[in-house]
Amino acid sequence: MYYRLKLINYFDVWGNKKDGWDVNNACVEWDDVWSCDLDDKTLLKILKNTDFLEKNVRINQINFEWVSPEVCEISARRSHYPLCRLEIIDKKEDD
Repeated sequence: MYYRLKLINYFDVWGNKKDGWDVNNACVEWDDVWSCDLDDKTLLKILKNTDFLEKNVRINQINFEWVSPEVCEISARRSHYPLCRLEIIDKKEDD
């Protein structure tokens, strides 16, 4: 199965680690990336290859939380700061 992904960038976040975070504004960064794997390592690689995250970000610095079958919330592990959301917007069977 191939999955078409859309990245929603949480570019305006309010709050703090103690009281919690609120996403004030977001935008679509891209919606044309396809992947056959949705594991954390692959998703991190996609975020780096599309220049959303720096190349030096490691898997143990990021949380990937599937909040529904088609939505993955991504945050910084230490502070739980919300970074973005990936959504599955299309699916295709392998040929």
